[in-house]
Amino acid sequence: LSSMTETVVTIDIGGQTSDISVWQDRKLLWRNSLQFAGRHILTSYLNVHGNLLEQLAGKDQEIRAAIAQLEGLPSDVDQHAVEVIINSDAFRQNFASRMNLVEEKMPGVGLKIVAEISLSGLTAYIAKILVHLADQGILERRSGLSLKVCLGGRASTLFSALFAEERALDPVLKLFCEETEGLVSTAEIVRSRHPKHEVAYGLLVNPIGANNLDIEARTKGMITGEPVRVDGETVPATAMVDELDGTKSWRVDEIPNLEAFFARLDRTVGIRVRLTDNLKSDMRGEINRYLANAREHLSEEMAEDREAANTLKGDSTLVEPPFIVGLRTAVQHLIEHPAVMAYRE
Repeated sequence: LSSMTETVVTIDIGGQTSDISVWQDRKLLWRNSLQFAGRHILTSYLNVHGNLLEQLAGKDQEIRAAIAQLEGLPSDVDQHAVEVIINSDAFRQNFASRMNLVEEKMPGVGLKIVAEISLSGLTAYIAKILVHLADQGILERRSGLSLKVCLGGRASTLFSALFAEERALDPVLKLFCEETEGLVSTAEIVRSRHPKHEVAYGLLVNPIGANNLDIEARTKGMITGEPVRVDGETVPATAMVDELDGTKSWRVDEIPNLEAFFARLDRTVGIRVRLTDNLKSDMRGEINRYLANAREHLSEEMAEDREAANTLKGDSTLVEPPFIVGLRTAVQHLIEHPAVMAYRE
């Protein structure tokens, strides 16, 4: 718990969601969940690139028998079955011991790139949240602020196997610090080596020690991360998702922050993604489809029960930030078309 006297971000990477929390001086300042986690990254990649799943299985008969049963399954059932395999203890052990044998060439190197892009994008959005909290006076600005990023959750153990070297994620941390616009000077990764190591709010702490933490004064609002047009009027990327007016139309015309992220990814992490006009169009299109569906859901709730709708509207987990929806779309595109991404030589 010694690090909790400082500034800490916890990321509990599960199957469907990543649970994020921000702490300072043992106080929980912010907490929320994002629908961007193991299922969208590792599971999706291994579902598309089944040959890598077989390579990672090695000679393990239990895993190979499970893989053999995937043939002929519908795609939605297939992905769920792949997720079950990935979550098995046998696969985790093989993944940790065999990933280094396949990571130098495709599709192994593709998985590593996708994972690094995903973690970079997730922390880039968290950086925007930190800046917002500081601007609101919730997070204290401190000279030379050093921050710890605690990685926990089931999927985090697979990330640890992908980036086993102690300083392997330093480029991701550099990008994260740059995204905080000078708020954070240095950052350090603290990893969980066990799926259930995290026990309290994503923290890598003993549950008894968690009793000494202040979890009362917290906020959960999420920013959009991209400018959104609300009935033709542009609200900034720092606008709160739960404050978008559900009676008006929502859409994005441009995705400047996602484009800036991929440019910084190239410059800082050394991963180059060909952000073609088609890919950018797909990202905008998926964001707008998502926003239209989310707004329609809110409108239906308002028509049925205005009080309940207001309660739902106040729950920022109801609508995902456009930045995360666009990132999720880009990652799926890269999984299906790995030739458009590469480590910069």
